[in-house]
Amino acid sequence: MSIAEPPSPNWSENVLHVLENRPGLAEHLASRLIYCRYRISGFPDVAALLEANRREPPSAVIVELSAENGRWSAGEVLGALNRGAGAALPTIVVSDLPVLRTHLEAVQAGARGFLVKPIDAYEALECLERVMIQEAVSPYRVMIVDDDACATSMFTAVLRKGGMVTRAVNDPLLIMESLNEFQPDLLLLDIQMPGCNGIDLAVAIRQIPAFDSLPILYLSSMDGEAAQFAAMARAGDGFLSKKIKPAMMISAVAARAERMRILRQQFVRDPMTRLLNHTAFKERLVHEVARARRQGAALTLGLIDIDNFKRINDHYGHPVGDVVIKTLGHVLRQRFRRTDGIGRYGGEEFGLILPGTEVAMAKALVDDLRCDFARVPHRGIATEFAVTFSCGLAEYRSYPDAVQLVHAADVALYQAKRAGRNRVLIADEANRPIPV
Repeated sequence: MSIAEPPSPNWSENVLHVLENRPGLAEHLASRLIYCRYRISGFPDVAALLEANRREPPSAVIVELSAENGRWSAGEVLGALNRGAGAALPTIVVSDLPVLRTHLEAVQAGARGFLVKPIDAYEALECLERVMIQEAVSPYRVMIVDDDACATSMFTAVLRKGGMVTRAVNDPLLIMESLNEFQPDLLLLDIQMPGCNGIDLAVAIRQIPAFDSLPILYLSSMDGEAAQFAAMARAGDGFLSKKIKPAMMISAVAARAERMRILRQQFVRDPMTRLLNHTAFKERLVHEVARARRQGAALTLGLIDIDNFKRINDHYGHPVGDVVIKTLGHVLRQRFRRTDGIGRYGGEEFGLILPGTEVAMAKALVDDLRCDFARVPHRGIATEFAVTFSCGLAEYRSYPDAVQLVHAADVALYQAKRAGRNRVLIADEANRPIPV
């Protein structure tokens, strides 16, 4: 198997230390977060916690506050933690005091997260992800269109100093090739260029569907407000003077580029799970199949479906069913690589695109997750219950295109359901799934 990084992230190395006001919180969390493979330890007092932190620095710390047995405050604990660590540790406060004052005290003490007991497993996962995971954010991509090479060089230097990737275009009539290749997050466009009015060029770009939402900031030496407003009335999102200070330019460009990324995410992400939506997942699959064909590399597709999901909705209610969907989506996002394609294929069905991964390895990974997920208790109104899923896998090398690859995985999933659910099956070339 040829892959660029390990098939599964090292979640077993995530150490979570819990300061317990009363015994039991660490054990409770461990039982509900087993599929994320946290190593969770509880400590009865601040001294024991600090000693454990010294021996093995944790990925995050949870501090329990209690109204009945308030042995410490958030301020004193977080102060001691940060003095002992020499830097701020990612810390979550858990409390049975659901009042804003307690939350504010935790924030003032430096807590990055706050949970109210009883702790919901999905909420705990979301909170841990927020305080622990630093997503690898790619730099903003900015295209600068100006016939003045000196001006583009100056703006390029400023934006690169701000951590951005730039592309300079000095001939505005050559912009389309660069737009398609560079795919910028934002366009800086000079208004006054010989032979090409920047405002007209912006209108033309807006009429191309692929770039109709691309943020465009006009650049000009004009200072008059009337001229600026007139320019922005036609296709522009803002106006920057060429005399702007470097720090202000970096701030203005970054703010608008970030909004663009947020809007793009809304188009391609499922709002419930934050995974790729159905359309984006299929587009990603076509892209990965084409790349696997060019490189002669392995590629496995998996289709996952929650077992007996209608029964869960009927018995426990749709809100509980939604939490089950969100929890599985969250776990998939954590257990697989950032380079993998993970999507909500529809309803209670999920898709996995695993580049550089042969089907036998993919089965081992999904089976491992399936066993862990089946052991996790989900909470209904008055009881807890377990959930399982089934999965069908197909490897690209056995099928000529993305359509037939999806069909093969879907058939394998159907057979896994017929065979009793809670299992992973691999499709062979004749679409006859075989257990491995």
